[in-house]
Amino acid sequence: MKRVVFSILFFSLIPLVGQSQNIRSAYELKELGVNKHQYKVNDFDSLSITRTSFLDWLNSDNNNKLDGEITVVDKAGNKRISATFQSGTKLGVEYYWYKSGKLECERHWEPDQSYHSKTYYESGNIKSTAIHGNRKDAVYTAYYENGHMESLYDYSAQIEKTWYKNGQVHSDRSFKDKKYTEWYPNGTIKLTGSLNAAGWSRVGKWSYFDANGKLTRELFYDNDNGALFSDESGWVNEKTY
Repeated sequence: MKRVVFSILFFSLIPLVGQSQNIRSAYELKELGVNKHQYKVNDFDSLSITRTSFLDWLNSDNNNKLDGEITVVDKAGNKRISATFQSGTKLGVEYYWYKSGKLECERHWEPDQSYHSKTYYESGNIKSTAIHGNRKDAVYTAYYENGHMESLYDYSAQIEKTWYKNGQVHSDRSFKDKKYTEWYPNGTIKLTGSLNAAGWSRVGKWSYFDANGKLTRELFYDNDNGALFSDESGWVNEKTY
């Protein structure tokens, strides 16, 4: 089989210092058979522009309408990615591997580009899952390496929760109840308040507590002006205790 070294032109893939920059990077391509291609990326494990631009290109609409089975290997020849494309769109099962050869991600793509996936820590413990990813009823979960849940985003049930590494709930945003609450690691409520109809802005009274449960501050919001994750502006009245 003929082996060639070629250059891929990347246009406006990586924003640097607030603007896009044209990037030209060279990779090795080996034809493994009919509709079977292997890309060799020498610095796959680095955080360089080369690796980032290659992965952006591979997962974008600008990938030259890739067709067939695509395998990506690192400098040592270790298989790092395996995916199947049809006219530039991923179909079937996609795999990512760590340098050690252990499975990092398994993602099943549907024709509508929704997906189911599991990612793993190198230890083999589950890192995250996705059910109906890219759909309105998607469910995304993330886990700490110790097995405790880190976050849950269930768009169908309108649930968004996060946890501390010790298993204690950290935050709970309820789109159904239009309420947001945060806790300290010891389980004491840190702050709580109401949300607007969309669940994205603060409204009404928001109460703040110290780690012992004592009320220290109250902020009052009106007209959906309160940013959910900031208490620096938007409130119309304040009380401190």
